Amino acid sequence: MKKILYSSALLACGIALISCSSDLDTSADTGNAPQLTSVILDTAPSGAMSVEEARQKAVPGQPIVVTGQIGAAHDPFAASYASFILGDKALDFCNERPGDNCGSPWDACCEPKEKITALRASVQVLENGEPVSGSLKGVGGLTELDEVIVAGVVDPASTPQNLIINASGIYRGTAQ
Repeated sequence: MKKILYSSALLACGIALISCSSDLDTSADTGNAPQLTSVILDTAPSGAMSVEEARQKAVPGQPIVVTGQIGAAHDPFAASYASFILGDKALDFCNERPGDNCGSPWDACCEPKEKITALRASVQVLENGEPVSGSLKGVGGLTELDEVIVAGVVDPASTPQNLIINASGIYRGTAQ
């Protein structure tokens, strides 16, 4: 009986040590981390326009700088490639409503679906014309509801109804 208690105590201590270990990696899977971190900017690009304005003025193949918040979808970050949804700051995100306890406030579910669709854009990081593997979530601290400024080029497949930005730089924060 003492042997069983001793073994159980050792097992419990081992589990406790493992769960408290600072060596465990709990960060988001960024896949190609060095390549992804290279798009994170230290200074804000100038000349940023809102997502709404960008959808009206974007020309495929032309440079663009857009500001907004990561969100406007339940899962704004793609899990396996470097992409996220950028929502216009005009959207009423649930965390901005007093007393709202929404579990995913970044999805702007309090807004009509048509408004959400009209005020968002897709942002992706490409290499040789293909999306870079690995999620952008956690890269440079990026997370849902972050205000960002994205510099890049409007994708050739982009339309006024579906703005796609091929990002060359992402600044986390607002313009100074």
